[in-house]
Amino acid sequence: LTTYGDGVYFVALDALEGATKHEKSDYSLVQGQIVQAITQAIGVSLTPNSDQLVQLGRILSTQHILLILDNYEQLTATASDVLQYLLDNSSDLTLLVTSRERLRLPAETVLPLQGLPIQASDPSQTALHLFELRAQRLDLSFQLAPQLAAIKQICQLVEGLPLAIELAAAWVHLLSCQQIYTLIATNLAQLSDSSLPVRHRNMQAVFEQSWQLLSHHERAALANLTVFRGGFSAEAATQIAQCDLSTLFSLIEKSLIQRPTLHRYGLHTLLQQLLATRHDLSAIKRAHQHYYLNWISSLADPIQNGDDPAIYPQIRAEADNLRAALQHAISTQDAQFLATAITPLMSFWLIQGWYREGQQLCEGLVAVFDQGVLFGRICFAHAYFNARLGEFQTALTHLEQALTALDQPETRSEYAQVQAEQAVCLFRLGKSEQASQLIANSLALLTAQHDRQGKARALTCRYLIGSRLDDENALDYLVEALSILATPRQRALPLGYYGAHLIGEGDYAEATAALEESIMLLRSFGEMVGVASGLVNLSIAAGRAGQHDKARQMALQALRLFEQSDARNGIAVCYFSLGEADRFAGAFDSAEKWYQQANVLHQATKNTHGQVVIAHGLACVAAARNQPAALPQFRAVLRQCQTIGLTTLQSNILCDAARALAAQGGVTQAISIIACCLSPQSDHILPEAYILQPARQFLADLEAEVTHKLFTEAVKFGRTLSLDQATDLFADYQKWLNM
Repeated sequence: LTTYGDGVYFVALDALEGATKHEKSDYSLVQGQIVQAITQAIGVSLTPNSDQLVQLGRILSTQHILLILDNYEQLTATASDVLQYLLDNSSDLTLLVTSRERLRLPAETVLPLQGLPIQASDPSQTALHLFELRAQRLDLSFQLAPQLAAIKQICQLVEGLPLAIELAAAWVHLLSCQQIYTLIATNLAQLSDSSLPVRHRNMQAVFEQSWQLLSHHERAALANLTVFRGGFSAEAATQIAQCDLSTLFSLIEKSLIQRPTLHRYGLHTLLQQLLATRHDLSAIKRAHQHYYLNWISSLADPIQNGDDPAIYPQIRAEADNLRAALQHAISTQDAQFLATAITPLMSFWLIQGWYREGQQLCEGLVAVFDQGVLFGRICFAHAYFNARLGEFQTALTHLEQALTALDQPETRSEYAQVQAEQAVCLFRLGKSEQASQLIANSLALLTAQHDRQGKARALTCRYLIGSRLDDENALDYLVEALSILATPRQRALPLGYYGAHLIGEGDYAEATAALEESIMLLRSFGEMVGVASGLVNLSIAAGRAGQHDKARQMALQALRLFEQSDARNGIAVCYFSLGEADRFAGAFDSAEKWYQQANVLHQATKNTHGQVVIAHGLACVAAARNQPAALPQFRAVLRQCQTIGLTTLQSNILCDAARALAAQGGVTQAISIIACCLSPQSDHILPEAYILQPARQFLADLEAEVTHKLFTEAVKFGRTLSLDQATDLFADYQKWLNM
């Protein structure tokens, strides 16, 4: 400001009595008011009988001065001519004008004022700091930290608007910040402060000033635009809100419509509240519902096929409008529009990982459709959401309802796909035999129906089940699925499963390449839960390769993504991965805590397979600490494997259990158990690579601890055992240790 040698002056225009833009204004009256306000501010007198604007121009032409003119929008359009005259006649005059509308002067540079940020490099420039300063005027002891979460909510609700923040902070001596947030979230009229000037005492008064400056048509259009949620396009504004482009741009220039991106528009949250009761929007809400549900219905095939990544950002941008349209259709029970929109909507919600919200939508939809094929599809979607949240038993209930509704000749393929999902849920609950039979039935029916896409999905499910049940054809199922699936999105998840398979084979480099390709594809479609699954597998691959820090980093990234979707099964897997990374790094206390957190979630979701995996990890921690409890822990988890039929996992656990047994003195029995697990003549597959190589080395190490004859006999005996017999041998560890 020191640049202006002749001074900086503030010119308040809010008290001027000139006519508004929609009245017949007298140019000379407005001109005189502006000139008088400026001369009073800079402290000069003018001769009454000559042109006062010319006199002011002469005075300013000799001065290097900055004039700050506040609240200019209430004056008539002709008032801008006054400013243009002064600029034309003074090369050293600078005008800083605050206005809710552009002046449209040739020399004008527009600087849009945004709300204050919640966070910034300079904390003194944030909305939080302003709230704290204003609150401390009423309560010197007020501090941000104790109520930080609620204060952030307030600042986010008002989108950093300084006046709204000041008005909210004025209540801290009466209410807690959480109470203030709850109050203003539903009733902005409560935001007021009688100590401020009249036009700033509440948000309603501020808005009324702008409202009075609008034409009738602009008022109607602005009120109609409140039907949108999360922004809108120019096309939607025209077709739904009857707001043509010229009106839209006029409202933008009056600072009533925001333009966050080139083709996207929106209203401030506060403005939407203030406009909510101005007009009857019943017809506009119907138009809004029809427009968005028709639009999403037209995208059903691209969403299902996944052949156009560009549509997903478009749908995400309109997610709030889709929610509003769907809720309106449910409330009015408009079955006609819902019928075609349900499938693409539910598919998109699943892709985005919005599981909890999907559950709630399905609960609303069954109030409209309580029978028939559409009811079956809703139940199927509901079950999908349940399963992704780890609620497998609830999912099975909805799947049974879906099977009953879809048991029709024309929906046999959908019936079979329900069976495939049912098989996965049963497997998670430890019912392996039922799961295997169901997935076989599903595949047979889909093959008979010539449904290649459905068959590919069922093959993927069969791989997921078979790979954990010692099915020697498991990888073939996955390869066949990949050969059917054509589009990048369809192939992305199976490709991730292939990466996970390669981890089990010990090919960590190839596994990482497959997983990274899968993650890249999933990320391009916004399928962030799939991305999280890929990151978990990358974490496991890194851990098995000895890169423990990288393993933790990947697992933590995945955890953040799973937490956004409340995907409890995924969260539990992340906890397990973090436990594995810490166990292999020797951080046993931390590993135990992660395992225990994972187990709590698996128990809550009744995920039996997950509980077995965690029990194995906890037993390994106990063994690493040389605790006597390790052996009974291994025995319990091995018996669980036998009950469920988890052959591959049983082989892995036996190798670790043998180590613990040898450490307690049962060396001969440990040799026989490891020889069983490593025996190529056995009727089971070998342990996973990360266990296989250390087990071979451990067996070689044990050879040095006994005589050659005893070692040879123990190995020979072990190679005659089945996995269950080896498990029984371990279970009798107390007998061997007491010998």
